[in-house]
Amino acid sequence: MSAPRVTIAPISEPLRSPQEMPIQTTPAVGTPISITPLPMATPVAGSPQELTPLLTTTDTGKKKKKKLTKEERKELKKQKKILKQQRELEEKKQQFRNFLERELKYTEITYKRAAADWEAMCAAIKLKELRDDMTELWQSLNRSLDNKQYKIQILLTELDIAEEQYRRNFSKHCDIIDYLIRLFKVLVEMTKNAYDQDAADLVAEFQEDLEEKNEIHAARKKYYENVLHATNLITKNLLTKMEHRYTIDVNELVDTHVAKRLQYRDATVRKMEQLHSHIEKIVSDLQMDALNPKREQLYNQCVERQEQASKDMQTFRESSKRLLSTLSSYQNELLSSESESKAEVVRLRGERSYFVEQYWRLKQSHKQSTKSHDNHIKGLAYESDRSMKNLKKYVKYGELILGLATCCRKLQTEKEKVTPWTEEAENLRLDAGKQNEDVQDQVTDQVRQMQLFWNRVGQAEIHVLCLQEEKQALEKQNENFREIIKSYGEAQSYNRVMCSLQISPYPTSTIPIQEASQMPQLKKP
Repeated sequence: MSAPRVTIAPISEPLRSPQEMPIQTTPAVGTPISITPLPMATPVAGSPQELTPLLTTTDTGKKKKKKLTKEERKELKKQKKILKQQRELEEKKQQFRNFLERELKYTEITYKRAAADWEAMCAAIKLKELRDDMTELWQSLNRSLDNKQYKIQILLTELDIAEEQYRRNFSKHCDIIDYLIRLFKVLVEMTKNAYDQDAADLVAEFQEDLEEKNEIHAARKKYYENVLHATNLITKNLLTKMEHRYTIDVNELVDTHVAKRLQYRDATVRKMEQLHSHIEKIVSDLQMDALNPKREQLYNQCVERQEQASKDMQTFRESSKRLLSTLSSYQNELLSSESESKAEVVRLRGERSYFVEQYWRLKQSHKQSTKSHDNHIKGLAYESDRSMKNLKKYVKYGELILGLATCCRKLQTEKEKVTPWTEEAENLRLDAGKQNEDVQDQVTDQVRQMQLFWNRVGQAEIHVLCLQEEKQALEKQNENFREIIKSYGEAQSYNRVMCSLQISPYPTSTIPIQEASQMPQLKKP
């Protein structure tokens, strides 16, 4: 139970004294009460809080009060009066707060009392209604119990009638069971013969598949050995060819470089000799023409010749630089060809290791597949053993039914035997209204017996249908087992394994042509 809510709202009107304010009565239970807060007193301009005493100091250091003027005294009295009014206003506010708190407490107590009285009144009214409901429920319960007792009596009588009908028609049910037992024996014999034949066929097929698998395994092993031998021969031939080619190229480069160096040396020697002879000729000419008046002209010609010689020397230097650069480029080409040949050798070795790894991986996968096949065959053997046990159990169950049928046939009476329907019974049925009550009861009993008989016949037919469905399911399961065993050899065929290989494109005489054509083509070096 919650207390009355109190809401405090800001005040917007000027403050009034408690005598001027209207006093409200006690509010109803559950109505909120609003309390308006009173504003706090604010300091007035010129109040003692803001004013500081006016003090004067003399030269000697003594403090004296300053004399106030008439206006200051009036102002001081006015401020004291304002402070007094504020204190009175605060006292009135406090009285009003106390009054409101007291009213709130009284309101809460009144609300609790009213709530308790209301709950007691509701409980008294509800108890009366509950008593009326209990009496009505008790009466309805008694009526339902009487109805149920009556229905139970009817069911007991019907149960007695049904038991009597069951006793009368038990002999016919035993005959039907005998017929079904004979059918079941024939069915069991046929199923057993079919199962033996299927098992023999499965064993023969398994032996054939096993022989084929062993032949395929031997062929694969021989083929893998041929592949390894071919790859080893190819890598060896490639290495020898590359080494021979490399030595030939190196010798050719060395010979060409030596020949070129000799040619360059002979050319430079010839040019130097020509230059030396030319210089000697110039010196001799200068000596001979020392007294020649045309010395200046000769000197100019010599200078021109010297410049021409310097130009020739410059061109010779440039040509020699070009020759050196070509020599360095030839050396770089030689080094690059050597590095390429080494890389080719490394690549061929990597291919050989890859083929070896693929061979061992395929060998391991073949072992795992054979292991999985063995496990699956063990599972099939377990399933066949379990089906044989179930078949033996059904045979035992049929023998028990036969024993029960013979026992029931010995214990039946003449009254329990079901006689065939005749024309006399039909006439009795047509003239049932004219005969006496005993004949009518006999006819009705025979009709009931025939109804039960046909019900039993329907149940027997349903049982036969169930057995036929079970037979079809077993035949389907055996067919699935056959297909699974046949699919083992086909799942991992020789062509699929060959397509997964990646081998060298150089087949030998030991590798079949069709398998060699399926190998991926590698780039020739």
